[in-house]
Amino acid sequence: MRYLLLLVLSCLAFTAKAQQLTILTTFTESTIAPLIWQFQQQHPDLEIDVLSRRESAALRQITHNRQHIDVIVSSSRIIFAPLIKNNELLPLPHQLQNRQDKYAFFQYPDPNIAIFGYSGYGFIANQDYLQLHQLPAPTSWEMLTDPMYAGHVAIGSPSRSITTHFMVESILQHYGWDKG
Repeated sequence: MRYLLLLVLSCLAFTAKAQQLTILTTFTESTIAPLIWQFQQQHPDLEIDVLSRRESAALRQITHNRQHIDVIVSSSRIIFAPLIKNNELLPLPHQLQNRQDKYAFFQYPDPNIAIFGYSGYGFIANQDYLQLHQLPAPTSWEMLTDPMYAGHVAIGSPSRSITTHFMVESILQHYGWDKG
């Protein structure tokens, strides 16, 4: 993942022949900092400006502020939607087009977006907590609906996390509004 992102940045830096590279990301600065540092070592003359935003703020930045942004690094499909709709994405450099074919089963709906990582979701259980409260470890989503788990299940806010949003959306689509 790290190397593909560096390849994306390198290709864009050389394509643009820029002195400054502006990156908008929904990842925390600490998450992306090692990648930026490594890229900076390869391109010491390039000034890199990283704008780390939550998804909603990043979307506003893209749709309303119209600030010049060279690269977007995000796991949010929502952020890319207006760019795809308005045909505002530049074609990927040739070096990346071949790389994308290699991972065809990962294709994003737009050929101008380079995929560099994937995530999933599920649930985890704190064994110590379960023991303390004499609860069995859940083995399915359905099991979490048992009244014995009431007050013992935590989830991130869907409005603040696109992954949580998609997880809740998937559950509702699968089970329906009432059961979901």
